[in-house]
Amino acid sequence: MKRRELAPYLKFEVDRWAVKSHDALQKELRKRAVYPSEPGPIKYITEVALAESGTGYVRVSVAVCSQKAPWSVIYPLSASFLVHANGRVEK
Repeated sequence: MKRRELAPYLKFEVDRWAVKSHDALQKELRKRAVYPSEPGPIKYITEVALAESGTGYVRVSVAVCSQKAPWSVIYPLSASFLVHANGRVEK
């Protein structure tokens, strides 16, 4: 499996978390979230963490890996985004 094949799953997870509010993210990510994918063509693991919490914003890190892509277990495909307290999202 190539990186580009895992990329849509990362985008899906980033989009899933980016719709949450600043306050919800702070509350839900007090502890790192790690969970398996929903049933689908590729099984993967998602890890979501609060990378930074500043005045009026949070930076969230999202990573995905799959057993079908052994390289991803060591070097997961990842992205981060900002959610501001006013609701603005920067991906």
